[in-house]
Amino acid sequence: MAADPTRQRIGHDIAEAALSALRAAARALMEMKRLAGGNLRAAGYDAVRRVLVVELTSGTFEHGGVSADTYRRLASASSPWSFYRDNIDEEYPAKRVR
Repeated sequence: MAADPTRQRIGHDIAEAALSALRAAARALMEMKRLAGGNLRAAGYDAVRRVLVVELTSGTFEHGGVSADTYRRLASASSPWSFYRDNIDEEYPAKRVR
């Protein structure tokens, strides 16, 4: 017996909404480190998901696949904005979250 496509779609939509809500809750709980310089305002890191969250003047973005070492280097850089532009912005996929 074939599955009902409408039910499958509804189930998929519910799962997507739940996942989105969990990601938003994780971002809300993530400790963000204030950073100064350029358009960069703050950054936080989720080691389990290997996701870097950056707050820019233009919005908040998640970069996937970022190593903990890369985050540490960003957080301790003498110029975090330059480090972000040169080592993260074009190297890791980004998704706007706010």
